[in-house]
Amino acid sequence: MFEWTTPKKKSWWELFSEQPHQLFFTSTIIWSCIIILYSLLIMAIPIEANFTLIHGFGTIYGVLVNAFLGFLLTVIPRYTNGTLIKGHDYIPIFALYQIGLIVTIFLNEHIGKAFVASVLLYSAIVFTQTIYYALNNKQNESIWLTFLIFTSSIILFTDIFVGIDLTWYSLWLFVFPLVFVVAQRMIPSFYSVYLQKPLPQNPSWILAIFVALFFGIGLSHGSNLWINIFSGLLFVALVYFISRLDIYKKVPPILWILAVGFSWLPIGVFALFIESFFEIYSLKLSLHILSLGFVFTLLIGFGSRVILGHSGQKIEADKITVALFITTQVIVLTRILSSLFFIGEHNMWIGFTHLSFLLWLVLFVVWGIRYGKTITKYDALLK
Repeated sequence: MFEWTTPKKKSWWELFSEQPHQLFFTSTIIWSCIIILYSLLIMAIPIEANFTLIHGFGTIYGVLVNAFLGFLLTVIPRYTNGTLIKGHDYIPIFALYQIGLIVTIFLNEHIGKAFVASVLLYSAIVFTQTIYYALNNKQNESIWLTFLIFTSSIILFTDIFVGIDLTWYSLWLFVFPLVFVVAQRMIPSFYSVYLQKPLPQNPSWILAIFVALFFGIGLSHGSNLWINIFSGLLFVALVYFISRLDIYKKVPPILWILAVGFSWLPIGVFALFIESFFEIYSLKLSLHILSLGFVFTLLIGFGSRVILGHSGQKIEADKITVALFITTQVIVLTRILSSLFFIGEHNMWIGFTHLSFLLWLVLFVVWGIRYGKTITKYDALLK
């Protein structure tokens, strides 16, 4: 006599934590609101706080790295045809990483950065093990992404022991090349599926060239001449590379969002070339074009795709997602105007900077409302 048993219903936490991107994307939305609101208060009131730590470190590691760490924990096993990374690996990464952020921003900078650096180093070890035992363990992008995660931990450890400003180095030696490596693979792949065309093949050494150029800019910090040389070379290489992808076609919004985001990369690099050539202090115009235009636009695009795809929904950009994308572009343009007014010594730069902060806050609040129930499994909590 067979006895039928009803499968045990998963708890809210089991549903919420069963995919790494759900944990990290939720944290990204929360941290983005905290960091921008804190940054705005420092500028507007003002209050006594380390703006570089809050805005620079907070944005890079609290928002950007948080989101892309969750993304990589999800996609590297897929890139390599490997075993999915288990919860006993990524849940400690998530928990310790958030502890490191809290300690760094609110308690002790050095102890907190040591936490964050250690978690990133452990993440690189997990990625290395995943790749090593995978069917496709020579997958080019996964190896480079793991190397860049390892580089980020070295940058933070160096910051702790040497006491340098990590912002410039983190962006050029880690964030921008990492997002480029993801974008140059994912965007053509998405277009290939939609257009029913073969995926364009690039030589394996192409990523080494681009990563070397990004590193060249990062390691040239303090030398306008070398920044000018490397940014000029990177701009030419990017224009040639992106033009060959043939991604500027009439496609659904979920695709052209990514194409526009990718296009901000050469624009931001060219802005850096102009800044270094004329030795202009522009209130970090090029870095904000790259961070907001390139990285955040792709974050909205990639993040929305991952959330929709992994929840079994149709992968398309609804009106809210399109509005979020347009808002991101408005934020970029607002921040560009802020720098231009600053260069022209006009006080309006302050108002435009505050406006960009407020728009960013609205952007992530609305993104959280739109996708919050999906990534947090809030519906399961109500049942």
